[in-house]
Amino acid sequence: FMNLSITLDSILFRYGAAESDSTTCSPDRPPLDDDFHFLVTEDHAMLNTGIFFARSSSWSESLLDRVWGGEDSAWINHPWWEQAAMCWEFWSDLPQKFRDEDHVKWLEAGSHDKDEMEGIYPSPVRVAPQIEFNSYHPVTSRLQADTWMEGKFVIAFNGVVSSSSPNVARELYGRYYDLFCRLNDVEHLCVRVRNFLPWMPDAEPWRAHPPPGG
Repeated sequence: FMNLSITLDSILFRYGAAESDSTTCSPDRPPLDDDFHFLVTEDHAMLNTGIFFARSSSWSESLLDRVWGGEDSAWINHPWWEQAAMCWEFWSDLPQKFRDEDHVKWLEAGSHDKDEMEGIYPSPVRVAPQIEFNSYHPVTSRLQADTWMEGKFVIAFNGVVSSSSPNVARELYGRYYDLFCRLNDVEHLCVRVRNFLPWMPDAEPWRAHPPPGG
């Protein structure tokens, strides 16, 4: 998280609010849609599950159980891990679903007024633009996908390690942590960040766990 002025609630209600009834709910905070259970983003290429919102519900629990799978899961050794499993869960029936669709009829029915994503995901799933909570670091985005800049809610480091190195990634984590502290005026609550780049004179060796008392 990089911008503390944006709340999780604001994202959830933007994409999952029920149609408000002025007689039963507050107009400035309508209830969440009962059928809304999962919120994800897509980048410039496809679904990206590096960050997602899941409602505490039997629907979400069942989905995550299937995504996790068993010891014989086809996705255990897949390079996309849970992302591949979620793609299968959401999209595996689309070829069958749209095989016999009459595209001419769809156009004649006034498709310009319809959401082009309708029917692509299960109804409990909503898709938000990447800019909302999954902006990439430039190392990953190459400026082709949504790239984090000051004011955005979340920076995602998906792909940074594989596109650079573990040392570079650790250094970036620390630098953006410092930036978060400054941008949100909470430097008095933050801790010192160690320098991990081995070629820097003040670099400190990386330890998975700090020594006792360290």
